[in-house]
Amino acid sequence: MPNNERMHARRQILKEIIEKKEGMGDMMKKCFFSLTEAVYSAGDSVKHTISDNVETATIKVNGGLDNVAGVKIPKVGTRMALP
Repeated sequence: MPNNERMHARRQILKEIIEKKEGMGDMMKKCFFSLTEAVYSAGDSVKHTISDNVETATIKVNGGLDNVAGVKIPKVGTRMALP
C-alpha cells in the first residue's frame, strides 16, 4: 500500500473517530436530560421501578473492535431483541 493511500486511510479513520466522539457527546446530553425529566416526574425510585417492570431488553448493544490498517477501533452497534 503506497504512503499516500495509508495517509488517506488514516485521515478517514481519524475523521470517523472525531465524528463518533462528537455524536456521543450530544447523545449523552440527551440521555442525561431524559433521565433528569424522568426522575423529576417519578421521583428517585424511577430506576428501580423501570428495572422491576422490564423483563427483557428491547434493544441490545453489541460491542467489539475493528482492526483497520493495524489500528483497533471500538465498534458499537445496536440490534432489536427478538421476543
